Amino acid sequence: MSLVFRRIRNNDVGRTDALSRAPTRLVLILVGSVLLTQMGLPTFANSQTETSLSGYLLNVGVANNDGPFNRGSVSDLQRIRLMGELATEDIRFDVAYEHLFSYFNRPEANTGLGGTNRGGTGLWLGLQGRVTSGDHFSWTHKIDRLSATFLGSRSFEISVGRQSISWATTLIFTPADPFVPFDPQDPFREFRAGVDAIRLKVFPGSLSELDIVLRLTDDLFSGTSTTALGRFKSVVGGWEVGGWAGILFDDAVAALSLTGDFVGTSLRSEFQVRDIAGQTFGRWSIGFDRNFLIGDNDLFAILEYQYDGFGASGSDQFVPTIATPMFRRGELQVLAEHAGALQVSYQPHPLLSLGMLTMASLSDGSVLFVPSIGYSAGSELSLSAGAFMGVGSETTPLGLPDSEFGAAPTTLYVSASTFF
Repeated sequence: MSLVFRRIRNNDVGRTDALSRAPTRLVLILVGSVLLTQMGLPTFANSQTETSLSGYLLNVGVANNDGPFNRGSVSDLQRIRLMGELATEDIRFDVAYEHLFSYFNRPEANTGLGGTNRGGTGLWLGLQGRVTSGDHFSWTHKIDRLSATFLGSRSFEISVGRQSISWATTLIFTPADPFVPFDPQDPFREFRAGVDAIRLKVFPGSLSELDIVLRLTDDLFSGTSTTALGRFKSVVGGWEVGGWAGILFDDAVAALSLTGDFVGTSLRSEFQVRDIAGQTFGRWSIGFDRNFLIGDNDLFAILEYQYDGFGASGSDQFVPTIATPMFRRGELQVLAEHAGALQVSYQPHPLLSLGMLTMASLSDGSVLFVPSIGYSAGSELSLSAGAFMGVGSETTPLGLPDSEFGAAPTTLYVSASTFF
């Protein structure tokens, strides 16, 4: 979402305090993990156990100027993430735990960029919450991965718990991905948010895959809902073709995807059709990406277009769109019904990278420019800086936003991240 509307979502962070919701749900995942372990007991004791432990630390300073709906402010966010894995020949356990501390000089300056709550609304297991907060700071934590996977030789695998799942085909706009799409305007999310699910993957052939996911969500506004989806994808004539169908948040849904090479350029597309209370909505995107060699250096470009039947056709539809369950669940990456994006990244030196993301709301004519520069200061240390600059009509005569990006304040950031 644009920076103007991020603040609406900040209240999603602390539905529960500490890790206090429904302990029986945590018991279910533990029981499922034990069952998977029992399935692998014959080889568990006789196989070599591999363990790994790693971490990620991020610090970001943000400053923005005055805008129609905000005063100039500065903020700082720090994220620390610990990740572990224990694996044998047949069983793999994954866990990731993170804390996010945000400081902002004004209470309204909390943009939610990089927050632990992005995509976290509706999580069924009570594994996230607010540690403490005040007028100028917020401290949240979250178990972002907690899963057990049984590897059934090479033919199938089954996972239980909080895990990362992506069915995206396109790279920026992913309307047909039913599992927590990345926010293309948030450069601080290194890891896709986990979802609580049971997942079965079957591999009938070397170039085909059957994926079945059962997921329960518990949304504050719409209550408990069920997602039960099955996807099949395969390679046909050099093109990857996929399709999935089932129930998404209690609604009937079906989708198709197509990926392949077109005259040296990758073509990616995905299409979703959804029935909600007897009304049909379409969502689709198509994109092209290609790597160009400029001298001895790479320039990578992505061009995408999205149509979203859930989006706003104009500024007068912003408020109704924000009020929909789809927006609250994080399914919409932008507000606009029609949107386009061009992302270019160039590496003039092995340690230096330059980037420019341009997003346009084709429904209202506003544009968001996100230039960035990155520097690899060491084997595990990265430094970056960038800006968000919105162009477009700012407000209506009634003082409401007149475009998606026009009212967004100019925002600057600097960040440092390291893996350990």
